[in-house]
Amino acid sequence: MRVTSSLFMLRPMVEFVYEILERRGMARIGLLSISELQLATPNVLFVRADANTSMDWVEAYLSTEKIEKGILIDDLPDGDPKSDLPLSKPLSQDMLEFPFQEGKGDVSFLSEPREAAKAQKEIVALQNTVEFLRYPGEFVRAFITLREVAGYQRAIYAPLLATPANLPLLTYCGIDLVDVLRVYYDSRRGYFHSSEGRLPVDELDEWPCMCPACENQDLLEHNLRAMTTELRRSRGAIRRGDLREVVERRVANDPWMTAVLRELDYRCYEWQELHFPVVGPTLRAYSRESLFRPEVVRFRRRLKERYLKPASAQVLLLLPCSARKPYSASKSHRIFRSAIRASGNQWAVHVAVITSPMGLVPLDLELFYPVQHYDVPVTGDWSRDEASILEEDIKAFLHVNEYASIIVHLGSEAELVESAVNNALVSSREEPRSAEALERLQVTLKEATSSMPIVPHWRRQAENLRSIAEFQFGRGGKALVAECSTKGRYPNLRLFRDGKQVAALTRNRGMLSLTLYGGEILADADLHCVEIDDFYPEGNVFAVGVLDAHEDIRIGDDVVVRHGEEVRAVGVARMSPREMRSSDRGEAVRVRHRRKKARS
Repeated sequence: MRVTSSLFMLRPMVEFVYEILERRGMARIGLLSISELQLATPNVLFVRADANTSMDWVEAYLSTEKIEKGILIDDLPDGDPKSDLPLSKPLSQDMLEFPFQEGKGDVSFLSEPREAAKAQKEIVALQNTVEFLRYPGEFVRAFITLREVAGYQRAIYAPLLATPANLPLLTYCGIDLVDVLRVYYDSRRGYFHSSEGRLPVDELDEWPCMCPACENQDLLEHNLRAMTTELRRSRGAIRRGDLREVVERRVANDPWMTAVLRELDYRCYEWQELHFPVVGPTLRAYSRESLFRPEVVRFRRRLKERYLKPASAQVLLLLPCSARKPYSASKSHRIFRSAIRASGNQWAVHVAVITSPMGLVPLDLELFYPVQHYDVPVTGDWSRDEASILEEDIKAFLHVNEYASIIVHLGSEAELVESAVNNALVSSREEPRSAEALERLQVTLKEATSSMPIVPHWRRQAENLRSIAEFQFGRGGKALVAECSTKGRYPNLRLFRDGKQVAALTRNRGMLSLTLYGGEILADADLHCVEIDDFYPEGNVFAVGVLDAHEDIRIGDDVVVRHGEEVRAVGVARMSPREMRSSDRGEAVRVRHRRKKARS
């Protein structure tokens, strides 16, 4: 059967379908179509509680009967804030006593996550969610399992959990739909909700916001409006790529949220990392939690697992970071580069930058995300966590990569580095850009490299490209750049073999971008491949045509699209490999170059 990427557009209209439009980590922007209702996700489901309250800003309701903007469920707690809401049964009771039964509404309510395999609805929800407010670890594990079992093409609904403060975190966890039932319950009890948490309304000296509800001191309407405000803020953060920063600011206000984020970072890194792109916007590392975000930990792990230094580099020079990125474009690093050139054997010197939250960054990896795109407060003060991470990374790096000499040219970081490096030559411990420090650096470099053979630029550039290729594609990636010549000037280089372009390195993308010829080389090494059915892509490749995908592919990676042994396209992954394999709609690969079918 011949499958084409255009078949996705020809899929027949169905009554109920969920399509993912944008992804950022586990969070996503989607479009949920239920009959005539077109609902953007993430979203908040309201209830009709007060006929006197104007709620024209509401996008969707929970309802037990067919209404405009309604999502049908079999039973609905009384939305009147004057009555109690039945919050939940204990987790153990649900799991043991209530076997799964498919309801008649639009939502499959499950006693436990693995029942999603039996559910037929496009929206799945757990019945016992409020119990998770006592068990943050169970919450994380339950919703990861629910996503794994339900797949990526169904919407996950978390009832009775959401507040304005935790809505960004729930969205970050991959939850698509929440409701206002907890806010109704808290409104009855007299709690005022905001992005910072909740307060008893009788402790407010004055109502702190200027929404129409606060002008009338209508607590319920204010809390409902606050939910909508946070919904819009969360959707905007997903589109901008800064939802993680929003979450890091929020968790400081609530122990449950802090515990959830730490559970994700400390014990569920592999799940998070699978969904986080290898390219992105500026990463703002302003809190302790930033040290453990997936993009940062992935860089540090790949440095240990994939990276090998350029073979000709025999002297390691440790330098401080710079505010401007990439480092080599900064004024301070241009000054350091002059001292390195003056040593007389500059290409025998391997520069690595000491920085938080990244730890140690070889200069040949300075274009990779998030190294080229992070912002961090620079005070010269290092926390115990930062110091521990730095020491661990340096020791791991030097265990794999050996040098004849190591030179430390830093400021306040010098003492931290010296404790991790044996027999280091220190040319600066205070102000590395001072004239005296630069003169000492030049002398130290000359002494360290004078007895070494002169390393030519062309050799070192080829070795740098090998290090880049292996870091990007894995240890087999060196096959891509073997015997290549280059054209252009760093950081914009084009790689050629046998007169044909293999790939291009650009500052904008920060990675090697493949041509079809480069894709063939990578396919021979069996790296970063997406297997498709027997068709020649005429546009982008959609998941309906994907048969398999290598597990180490991440969103934003350059990939090879092949059928059997024939490379038919190269491009950029738009899904994780698990989503590619399990989905039948959505863009899997954005194609850069494609091979046309030969005419018979």
